[in-house]
Amino acid sequence: MKFYLGTPPRPVYGGFDTGSELVWFHCKENPTSVTNMSTFDQFKSSTYRMISCKDEYMCDTHTSVGIRCRSKSCEFVTEYVDDTHVEGVMGYDLALTNPYGESLAIPDLMFGCNTNNPTRDKVGLIGGGNGKYSFPKQISLFDPKFSYCISNDVTKTYEIKFGKEATLTGNATQVLKNNNTPFYYLNVIGIKVNGKHIFVSSTEFQMSSDGSKGFIIDSGATLSYLSPKVFDGVKYELEQQLGPPQKYWIYDICYPLSRFPKMKVRFKPRITIVFSESELELPIIGTWQWEPRFELLCLLIRRTDDLTSTLGLTQLWDVNVGHDPVNNMLYLSKTDCPTHDL
Repeated sequence: MKFYLGTPPRPVYGGFDTGSELVWFHCKENPTSVTNMSTFDQFKSSTYRMISCKDEYMCDTHTSVGIRCRSKSCEFVTEYVDDTHVEGVMGYDLALTNPYGESLAIPDLMFGCNTNNPTRDKVGLIGGGNGKYSFPKQISLFDPKFSYCISNDVTKTYEIKFGKEATLTGNATQVLKNNNTPFYYLNVIGIKVNGKHIFVSSTEFQMSSDGSKGFIIDSGATLSYLSPKVFDGVKYELEQQLGPPQKYWIYDICYPLSRFPKMKVRFKPRITIVFSESELELPIIGTWQWEPRFELLCLLIRRTDDLTSTLGLTQLWDVNVGHDPVNNMLYLSKTDCPTHDL
């Protein structure tokens, strides 16, 4: 995602992540430090300001985003599952989606300046999670709607729409909020394999009070992950229908082509997420991976030791995802997602 930050406006880039709340960019450690073109030079922006610890709204140490006060500076620390982290100071500046025409504007976008780990990612991160520091809620607390639609053509880019431009169509399902995390928890009650429910209690999908258990949607997760009992339930049902699977590389469940002598690769089991109000049959192209070298069909959904299951981005290819945080609703609609050249 690209927009413009500072005065004069300079382009900044970040991955849009609904599993994170905070917006952060790589910044210069000091005015003379050498950086790459993706770094935001806060020293050259006349409107950039560091956030003071005295400002309890902007420097809210009671949120789950890792903000703290140290030596009068409002600082942040964001940790990742690969044991790396980014950290720096919190600041705010003018943000524009287009400095040359009609544009969404955020006069005081709150964001973190990462000066600790410039090699963590080439670009920053645009948090779209369910909290006040997220990019959609900083655009408008009263209308923080947004939508995105990802094509299976990974050589193309896609659009993210905010506010009144957001596309909210298709089946609606309730989103559950937990103040301990920035995640969007879904009211999932089951999973079906080829139309047959797996033998797992609906309590395995329910959100816990501390947010450590449940079923979330996360645009920052490449694949989907299922908690142990849920994954084992899917695996068991596949075994009942197709026989024992085998492991290959990173895949937990694979089947040889010889298992389908008539239908061959055209037969791919359908996985359906069942919500309390609707269902979503996951797109086949983002759910199964054909490995021609060993003639294996592999499930692109993995097992996690966590109690939280995740609906990731690959399983949402060609699905328009619309968020309405004010009304705590999520809209899912299968479509041919529009693309743009890189």
